[in-house]
Amino acid sequence: MEVNYSVSSPDTGAQGMVHTYFGEYMNYKVYDSTTFQMKREGLLGAVTQWYDKDAIYIRETMGDYCTCVQLEGTLFEMWKEDEWISNYEYSAEKGTHLGYATMSGVAVGEMGDTTWIEIAPDIINPWFENPSLPGLPMKYEYLLRGKKVTYEVDKIDALKESYDPSSFADGCVRIPPPAFMGMAPQDSMTWDTNDIWVFGGLFDDADNYVRGDVMVEVSSESGVEQAKMRVDQGTYDLQLLPGELYTLDFTAEGQVHKRIELDCRDMPEDQGSFLLNMDVHLFEAVDPEVDDYLSRTPVGVAYFDVDSMNLIFDFEYTKQVAMELSRLQLEGEE
Repeated sequence: MEVNYSVSSPDTGAQGMVHTYFGEYMNYKVYDSTTFQMKREGLLGAVTQWYDKDAIYIRETMGDYCTCVQLEGTLFEMWKEDEWISNYEYSAEKGTHLGYATMSGVAVGEMGDTTWIEIAPDIINPWFENPSLPGLPMKYEYLLRGKKVTYEVDKIDALKESYDPSSFADGCVRIPPPAFMGMAPQDSMTWDTNDIWVFGGLFDDADNYVRGDVMVEVSSESGVEQAKMRVDQGTYDLQLLPGELYTLDFTAEGQVHKRIELDCRDMPEDQGSFLLNMDVHLFEAVDPEVDDYLSRTPVGVAYFDVDSMNLIFDFEYTKQVAMELSRLQLEGEE
């Protein structure tokens, strides 16, 4: 059979992020109990993935997304036993979806996020044989950075074509089961790179997503290089490299600048991937002196600590900046 899932969210920022990385829909071709092929088309590119007996593969088909995922044998068996997958609790409530009988369950992840799932037990689920997921998910909802995202089957057709796997690409991105099934955010992936992934939301002082820009400045002995990224859906995702001094300058129309300095010069190049979840809140630019001060002064600075192997923010520095902001605001009111 061929199954189409649509992806939606009542929160525009969460939906924008999912559509960017995972696409507005998911096409799922089930060949038999051990083989399937799935395709997502996100704004960053189209990705095809397939499950062939004891291995899973994901391959980039266009755009800038990832190279390939290959999960084989023992590792895949370990993931099938993951506690997150096995902690579903199903209710006695029964329902239907597109005419198929369904049962509903709920699971709570390590971070307290909740996933709701509606399964059709009479339709085979070739993702993996696991008693906790005894059928094809017809609808599931999860929280992406606190915002609900829904995958829902909107069409099921008979499949006549036969399975024909393409050649496997080199390179690997390892994805835990929740992220692999689309039930966890992209930042839960573990990348086989030595990059620094900085991500988060861009908000106003009322905690609403805003559109804006983030200017990435890289400082070195030869000068400062800049690159700008548009934040259209209220969320951003940056890929940085160790060994550099970065300043991220967040701006939005009618809002103040907010500059954050990340000193990654002491970060070893072989430290593996590093994830930094950093939401940024702006406020309305009504005082020229305050806006000028923030346009040239970082509100936060962080450095890489080799002992803890982590980015450490200097909160005493941030406190001093806050005191200066209060002083400028009081002068502006006089």
